Amino acid sequence: MPLLVCHGSDDRRIPLETSLRIFAETRQRGVAFQRFDGASHSFRPEDPNWTRLARVVGSWLHRHG
Repeated sequence: MPLLVCHGSDDRRIPLETSLRIFAETRQRGVAFQRFDGASHSFRPEDPNWTRLARVVGSWLHRHG
């Protein structure tokens, strides 16, 4: 099953290494990874990364949905 892993570089709940490990262990199975510089754990509409997140997720869903 396809999986998209999105991770903010300022996430204080889940370490970046955890997301990178998930990506490394599953990427042969169609997993995509996107890092968002300056984003925290919770992407919110006022976050500068919100537009990019929406674009990345929308594009990914278009390919895999």
